[in-house]
Amino acid sequence: MKSTVCQEVSPKYSLAKDFISHIPELFSIEGQGEVLDMRRNKIKVFNTQWGEWVVKSYKVPMLFQRVIYTYFRKTKASRAFAYAGRLRKMGLDSPEPVAYIEIKNGCLYEEGYFIYNKCNDPFVYPQLVDIPNYDKSLADAVAGFLAEIHSKGVKHGDLNLTNILYRREGDHYHFTIIDINRCKFKRHLTKEDCYNDLRRVTHRRDLYDHIIAKYASLRGWGPDKAVARAEKALDRFEAKESIKGAWKDMKAKNDS
Repeated sequence: MKSTVCQEVSPKYSLAKDFISHIPELFSIEGQGEVLDMRRNKIKVFNTQWGEWVVKSYKVPMLFQRVIYTYFRKTKASRAFAYAGRLRKMGLDSPEPVAYIEIKNGCLYEEGYFIYNKCNDPFVYPQLVDIPNYDKSLADAVAGFLAEIHSKGVKHGDLNLTNILYRREGDHYHFTIIDINRCKFKRHLTKEDCYNDLRRVTHRRDLYDHIIAKYASLRGWGPDKAVARAEKALDRFEAKESIKGAWKDMKAKNDS
């Protein structure tokens, strides 16, 4: 039998607790909320009296993962909620967290929901990756934002341009980062930590090299050596992803 077992709500939205407790039920109803994504993780937007809320429903994990999330590790929803608050306190913008919900089936965790205020800023990705002559000033600003994240000891874990939103404020850019449940917080990131995080930024090589060179310059590293090292990290990552994709295709054929 399913039951809501954990519901942490930001004090600012304490009066919305009853509404929040019904979000899993509302989320499952077709036509309720605006659909943003229904792939691996499902995302909807709800207009509430407290504002526009994004609700992210995490994919139901496999059995062994359910055991891990029940007894050994915090769930993606709880981590996203906690990390959003932590990042904001560090001066790194992430959409304001509202609440998270966890649901058990029997004694094991099954579903998780992270609720946060919608950020209406556009994504960086189409402005850089999809444009042949990309805006180099924006690319430089992104590099500066990545350098700031790492200098503060944050390893994002999925640091690609689809997870960064931006807006222009006079002569400066303001950035907001999302999909933060994989973040790791350290007192100091090693260079290896940074290169591992940066390898996901983009597969567009000219843009990647530009961002890495600017990032290295801001960190006081040699840009040429940094680009060469980052290229190797990206090569290894793409090779690994290619093997993983081939294995998934083979498995799908065998299952069909």
